[in-house]
Amino acid sequence: MNRKSYLYAARMTDMLANVIPSTSWEKVEEVIATTIQHEGIHQGQWYVAFKQAEKPIPKEWV
Repeated sequence: MNRKSYLYAARMTDMLANVIPSTSWEKVEEVIATTIQHEGIHQGQWYVAFKQAEKPIPKEWV
């Protein structure tokens, strides 16, 4: 996990913990993992689009 993803996950953990205080940490971590996976799918879509358009891939994605 890169630094940006880690910071996003940490921020989401804090937000979810404050919004849903009765939720177990395991459930919060599951939601965060799903969110990160979901964003990874988008990044993959952008990667394919950049390659097809012959645009340079951002350094952070490699």
